[in-house]
Amino acid sequence: MPLPLPNLDDRTYADLLEEAISLIPKEYPDWTDHNPTDPGIILIEMLAWLTEMVIYRTNQIPDENQKMFLKLLNGSQWQLEGDLETAVQQTIVDLRQRYRAVSSEDFEQLVLQDWQETPTAKALGPFGVVARAKCISQQNLALSEPTAREEPAPGNISLLVVPQTLADNYSLLSFDGQDDYLEIPHSDQLNFANDHDFAIELWVRPEKVQSRTQETHNSILEKGSGSGGFPYGIRYENQSGKLQVTRSDGTNFATISSTKAINDDNFHHVAFVKDSSTLYLYLDGELEGFTEDITSDNTINNSSLYLGCRGNQSNYFQGIITQLRIWEGVRLQADIKQEMNDFLKGTEKGLVGCWDLGEGSGSIAKDKTANQNHGTIQGASWYQPNITASLLQGLWSFLDERRLLTVRHHVVT
Repeated sequence: MPLPLPNLDDRTYADLLEEAISLIPKEYPDWTDHNPTDPGIILIEMLAWLTEMVIYRTNQIPDENQKMFLKLLNGSQWQLEGDLETAVQQTIVDLRQRYRAVSSEDFEQLVLQDWQETPTAKALGPFGVVARAKCISQQNLALSEPTAREEPAPGNISLLVVPQTLADNYSLLSFDGQDDYLEIPHSDQLNFANDHDFAIELWVRPEKVQSRTQETHNSILEKGSGSGGFPYGIRYENQSGKLQVTRSDGTNFATISSTKAINDDNFHHVAFVKDSSTLYLYLDGELEGFTEDITSDNTINNSSLYLGCRGNQSNYFQGIITQLRIWEGVRLQADIKQEMNDFLKGTEKGLVGCWDLGEGSGSIAKDKTANQNHGTIQGASWYQPNITASLLQGLWSFLDERRLLTVRHHVVT
């Protein structure tokens, strides 16, 4: 639906004539002959017509001026295609869609859609997603005094946001790349043979420069002892900064490397899926690659599942690992994208292992599923970033570049 242009010429000849004649009894009470042939009435009609013409001309913007203004908005290369009114309407729509917040709905759309694609939001990973947003005009909800928050605040807007993940007290598990790791005891539920489909998911943020630069790969996750077959492994390629997923029967290795590097100080969601004879790698919900599963011999073993190193305590990884999930069966891309930012309950169908890795203290990483395969932390340390404050500050800065200069904005939870 096209945007309506304002009607600046809102006074007509008939309106002006009627208004002038209605004033005669007050201004000239002795003038009683209002016959259309009366010279005075004819003069009023002529003046009404001239007035309408003056108003019309005064309120018109010359076409060339409109074209010049559109060129300023669209860039010096802009050329008029079609009629001018359509070009004005389309320019308004384009400007509002791609950048500037004018209405409350604009602020909400920017936060719910455009914000998620920014480097700041991606750096926060699952903690940077906004589930809901409500823009309240002419109020400052950031004030500490409750009564002050209720007072009208012209020129202010407050954006009330609900994060997808409420993380005020959430902690992250950090691995130093020297000797830190997490060991989850062997369990049949975590072992997958050649004919067994599975999906492994986690969030990871590697350090750009690993402590062990001499290693070709630094192991983020691996179920293996360092020799023989293993059902799955997720590794960080030291030189390229890319991600690798792999499995082996001890002789044949089926491997996929990402096309993009993940050494950008951002959190990245990783999903390694086996669907029949094909392996898939998804990065941040998008397909990065696939390959044939060429393993033919045994891929199961009795090794523990390790995070932060290989099973023989080598190839240590430096960075943060969180939200580990292991599924029995195939996970489709749509399922991965829909739930990758969610905290799971542990009772979801097909979920055989779920470690949030957010306990914040102690040496036990709890498995939320009924299998209760709790892990033991060796050296890795907890730290508690102020995630909510980082989200609010990031949103404020994001909107600061997109607000009108006459508007003061506040972001609260």
